[in-house]
Amino acid sequence: MTYYKNKAGFTLIELLVVIAIISLLASVVMASLNSARSKARDARRVSDVKQFQLALGLYYDKYGRYIDTMAAGPIGIPTDASTALAPLVAEGFIPSISTNPNSLSCGYWGNSIYVYGSSVWDLPGAVCPPTANNNSYAIEFCLENSSNLFGTPYPSDGCGRYCYAKCVY
Repeated sequence: MTYYKNKAGFTLIELLVVIAIISLLASVVMASLNSARSKARDARRVSDVKQFQLALGLYYDKYGRYIDTMAAGPIGIPTDASTALAPLVAEGFIPSISTNPNSLSCGYWGNSIYVYGSSVWDLPGAVCPPTANNNSYAIEFCLENSSNLFGTPYPSDGCGRYCYAKCVY
């Protein structure tokens, strides 16, 4: 029987080192992908708010006022944009109300990613000057990253989100 002492191959230690290096590289790549996904969701949220602004401008041009939140919810209480901005869909100004690209369920508004108020008195702690008669509106929205500043900074909801109010008056 012949035994080969100088047999070619990898030792267990060499294989473990290679596996450790590959897993370290994979974790770095996954962290980068998660950051990119988060920024992409924020970009969509900012785009949604800009679309709401455009549609609200068209609504204002047609009716001479912005959508009244009293029609969508109790007096003085802001409403989820999917309810409050439904007239924009009915009028054909936008095809549909955008939904949250990722659930950010926590804080004062819960799952509502966009909150609309026809006067800024409707938004508690709002940073916009108050007006009346549906000549103004505010849309509150939250982002996952603070580096994307669009709108007026709003107090954070304590859930790691960065909230802003886009005011038109």
